[in-house]
Amino acid sequence: MPMDLRFASLTTAIGAQVGHQELTAPSPDNAGLWDPNRNMREAAYAFNEFKFSDTTKAQIAGRIEHVDLSGFGRSFPGGGVIISTPVSPSFTPKSASVGLIQNFVWDLVGSVTAQYVERAPKPAELFSGGPHDATATFDKGNPDLKIEVAESVELALRRAVAPFRFEITAYYTHRDWLVRFVNISRFAVDCKLSPGSEPVSARSH
Repeated sequence: MPMDLRFASLTTAIGAQVGHQELTAPSPDNAGLWDPNRNMREAAYAFNEFKFSDTTKAQIAGRIEHVDLSGFGRSFPGGGVIISTPVSPSFTPKSASVGLIQNFVWDLVGSVTAQYVERAPKPAELFSGGPHDATATFDKGNPDLKIEVAESVELALRRAVAPFRFEITAYYTHRDWLVRFVNISRFAVDCKLSPGSEPVSARSH
């Protein structure tokens, strides 16, 4: 139910998420893609919308998550030897966003949004260490990965009313500690952690 703040009508939604996952990737021919591993996730989020008028509103949202993982990091000293070392990393990624939405004449809607997003590494990025049949590559994860961080700003103008619909957006994203698999040979990929950014881009529909 909206709350009257005098300067705006506030609508709030809150929620929680819980997830448990156990993964294994055995192979009859080798040690498999990774050793058995598991992870537990708990998250809470809040979404707030401030309606200043029939044509102007703002949205503010936040999310916090805690991730506990348990698995094995694989290393390859040579001679076909595989060493599996138990690791139990944990992460607490946090995200927030704020946006302003303005309705114009001719059913046009403009918006500006700023986001700060943190992402915990996935089990495959941490624990992989073997042949990946689907991609025909040898994947090597990195149990020392950190949280990936992305900061972005987006401008948009859209019209969603028939018969003439369109959407134009321009955005800029900067990433701190980008987690990604990179090719180290024709058939091998390694998970790396590196800073990076995306230049201003535009797209339309």
